[in-house]
Amino acid sequence: MAVHAHPDDESITTGGTLARCAAEGVATCLVTCTDGRYGPVNPELGLTLSPDGLAIARAAELRSAAAVLGVGEVRQLGYHDSGMTGAAENQAGHAFWSQPADAAVGRVVEAIRSFRPHVVISYDPYGGTGHPDHVATHRATLLAVEAAAEEHAYPGAGASWTVSRLFYPVFPISAMRDFIAASLERGEPHPMGGVAAEEINYTRHDSLVTHRVGIARVYERKRAGLLEHRTQVGQHYPQMYRSALARRAYEHFRLALERPCPYGWDDIFEPAGA
Repeated sequence: MAVHAHPDDESITTGGTLARCAAEGVATCLVTCTDGRYGPVNPELGLTLSPDGLAIARAAELRSAAAVLGVGEVRQLGYHDSGMTGAAENQAGHAFWSQPADAAVGRVVEAIRSFRPHVVISYDPYGGTGHPDHVATHRATLLAVEAAAEEHAYPGAGASWTVSRLFYPVFPISAMRDFIAASLERGEPHPMGGVAAEEINYTRHDSLVTHRVGIARVYERKRAGLLEHRTQVGQHYPQMYRSALARRAYEHFRLALERPCPYGWDDIFEPAGA
């Protein structure tokens, strides 16, 4: 199960892993917490969309992307996204950032107990990028993974279930350096506006990588899944999309929680350096 904040996040950080699982017969579930209504709209489309209209469009794009990636089950929690840090939308009544923790955690607990995953993927405590919705997703997911195993917690959310592993996606500094160097070697402008790899807020030191997933055989499905998000991805992708697609061989992860499991996972989540 992958728990993400916005439509398109699933393809950026875990698209290859979801596609790899589908290719190898591993059941997958995607939980998307917000509807992305306050995101930008690709100017190449020539569209003017209200927040409600963009939310409808992004829900359709999410379903299409999930189908491309082979995701077996998609759950959309339907919260409004919260805008960037400090935005007025942070405190709006339907914004994910402003939801009572108990309510959001309960929704994810219900998803976990219904799907019964052995592995859950979500963001690190900084939310990967620091976006309020990503941070809220981390908090809800971490608490839900713990609460789902407690028989007396959220008794209306189904029978208890113990998740065996929790992973956080990692964008290694070395991978960002390679992306920047390759762009410069092609004679292109610095793809990150001159900012060094270690100064980009969503990169992490390579030492944090504990596992990786080989995605070379499913890379084109990852790319195709991301391109289904037409309101977000244009001919000139935003920097994050371009850097995500530059990682053609592996997606990287940090193991955050591990419990006994009757299955081995190193066939997909192989230890880093293996």
